[in-house]
Amino acid sequence: RIEILDKYKTEFYNEWMKGRSLAIATEAMDFVTGKKGLLDDIIRQLPWNADFPVKASGSNNDITVVVTYRSPRVKHLESMWHQCCMREGVSFYQYLVDPKSRFHVATSPAFDSLRLVEKFLEKGLNVTLVDMEGVINHGYDISNIMACDILGANCNADKTFIGMEDKQAEILNVKNGHSSSSIHNITTDKLEHINWAILRYDCALVSVIGHPNVTTLYSFGIEKMIEFCDTLDSGERIMTMNALRNKIAAIVQN
Repeated sequence: RIEILDKYKTEFYNEWMKGRSLAIATEAMDFVTGKKGLLDDIIRQLPWNADFPVKASGSNNDITVVVTYRSPRVKHLESMWHQCCMREGVSFYQYLVDPKSRFHVATSPAFDSLRLVEKFLEKGLNVTLVDMEGVINHGYDISNIMACDILGANCNADKTFIGMEDKQAEILNVKNGHSSSSIHNITTDKLEHINWAILRYDCALVSVIGHPNVTTLYSFGIEKMIEFCDTLDSGERIMTMNALRNKIAAIVQN
């Protein structure tokens, strides 16, 4: 593990010293809320924190972490099941109620977007929260948003690259055919109730959106979530992930 971290640290440093920016994309970021020390390990590999003879310029203030917020919220939960368990023959019902399923044992589920934001803010980092429903409503692809809005590529108003207007993003890793399968065995009514439960959990963390270090892009689902939160009493918010898991399991079983 130390050798791998040293390799990354060296590569980051070499590219930074050439005057290049660093874009680090990894699903490991999904686990920083539950794996102690993981975020600190990542931050320590950055050039200005590394122990090379020639000190690199920069600081943690130069870091911008991009977090996506997907809505309807239950769709993100379904996506997690598609990715980890559907092809293994685990039904959506099993995924949500079995205490040994990945949904119940994961310390930091990937759909816990606002908890991720909170974790990054605790380290003093800047966060850009991208509302995926808003991106889709504008007819954009997330890859173009990353390039144009986050990394500052030369783009047209429609988020196509200048000089590459005829090029289209290739969409990969799409899993189709699940909706009509018996393996997706949760009724529409229960899916709607699960969605409300996740929103009630999000409402316990909604204050992070107003933090001065947070920039929100293409807010749409987030605005709907905030409006929903405003209708709740404090006691109606779901305060912990374990409480949310138990609530979802109860919805599915009733």
